[in-house]
Amino acid sequence: MIIISDTSAITNLFQVGYLEILRKLYNEITVTPAVRRELYKIEQQQEELQKTNCIKTAYPKNDLLVNQILEDLDLDEMLS
Repeated sequence: MIIISDTSAITNLFQVGYLEILRKLYNEITVTPAVRRELYKIEQQQEELQKTNCIKTAYPKNDLLVNQILEDLDLDEMLS
Protein backbone atom coordinates (compact mmCIF):
# COMPACT_ATOMS: atom_id res chain seq x y z
CA MET A 1 0.00 0.00 0.00
CA ILE A 2 1.30 3.46 -0.88
CA ILE A 3 0.57 6.18 1.65
CA ILE A 4 0.69 9.77 0.40
CA SER A 5 0.39 12.64 2.86
CA ASP A 6 -0.03 16.37 2.86
CA THR A 7 1.64 18.80 5.24
CA SER A 8 -1.21 19.12 7.74
CA ALA A 9 -1.40 15.49 8.80
CA ILE A 10 2.32 15.23 9.50
CA THR A 11 2.66 18.66 11.15
CA ASN A 12 -0.35 18.09 13.40
CA LEU A 13 1.03 14.77 14.63
CA PHE A 14 4.42 16.40 15.22
CA GLN A 15 2.88 19.23 17.25
CA VAL A 16 1.07 16.86 19.62
CA GLY A 17 4.06 14.54 19.96
CA TYR A 18 2.67 11.59 18.02
CA LEU A 19 4.83 11.61 14.90
CA GLU A 20 5.99 8.09 15.78
CA ILE A 21 2.47 6.82 15.06
CA LEU A 22 3.15 7.25 11.33
CA ARG A 23 6.00 4.78 11.46
CA LYS A 24 3.93 2.34 13.53
CA LEU A 25 0.94 2.48 11.18
CA TYR A 26 2.84 2.71 7.89
CA ASN A 27 6.40 1.73 7.14
CA GLU A 28 6.74 4.50 4.59
CA ILE A 29 4.92 7.72 3.77
CA THR A 30 5.39 9.51 0.46
CA VAL A 31 5.27 13.27 0.04
CA THR A 32 5.86 15.55 -2.91
CA PRO A 33 8.85 17.92 -2.96
CA ALA A 34 6.49 20.86 -2.24
CA VAL A 35 5.14 19.12 0.87
CA ARG A 36 8.69 18.34 2.06
CA ARG A 37 9.65 22.02 1.66
CA GLU A 38 6.65 23.03 3.78
CA LEU A 39 7.48 20.43 6.42
CA TYR A 40 11.07 21.64 6.64
CA LYS A 41 10.04 25.25 7.33
CA ILE A 42 9.81 24.31 11.02
CA GLU A 43 13.38 23.56 12.14
CA GLN A 44 12.54 21.15 14.98
CA GLN A 45 10.11 19.33 12.72
CA GLN A 46 12.76 18.98 10.02
CA GLU A 47 15.19 17.44 12.50
CA GLU A 48 12.58 14.98 13.76
CA LEU A 49 11.46 14.00 10.25
CA GLN A 50 15.03 13.32 9.21
CA LYS A 51 15.41 11.02 12.23
CA THR A 52 12.23 9.05 11.46
CA ASN A 53 13.54 8.02 8.03
CA CYS A 54 10.06 6.82 7.03
CA ILE A 55 9.06 9.82 4.92
CA LYS A 56 10.18 9.59 1.31
CA THR A 57 9.94 12.20 -1.42
CA ALA A 58 8.59 11.33 -4.86
CA TYR A 59 8.00 13.54 -7.86
CA PRO A 60 4.66 13.23 -9.67
CA LYS A 61 4.96 11.10 -12.81
CA ASN A 62 1.80 12.10 -14.66
CA ASP A 63 2.26 15.70 -15.85
CA LEU A 64 -1.16 15.81 -17.50
CA LEU A 65 -2.89 14.88 -14.25
CA VAL A 66 -0.75 17.35 -12.28
CA ASN A 67 -1.76 20.14 -14.65
CA GLN A 68 -5.43 19.23 -14.31
CA ILE A 69 -5.17 19.28 -10.52
CA LEU A 70 -3.32 22.59 -10.52
CA GLU A 71 -6.23 24.18 -12.34
CA ASP A 72 -8.43 23.39 -9.31
CA LEU A 73 -6.01 24.54 -6.60
CA ASP A 74 -5.92 28.03 -5.18
CA LEU A 75 -2.81 30.20 -5.49
CA ASP A 76 -1.50 29.42 -1.99
CA GLU A 77 -1.54 25.69 -2.65
CA MET A 78 0.27 26.10 -5.98
CA LEU A 79 3.07 28.19 -4.46
CA SER A 80 3.86 25.70 -1.71
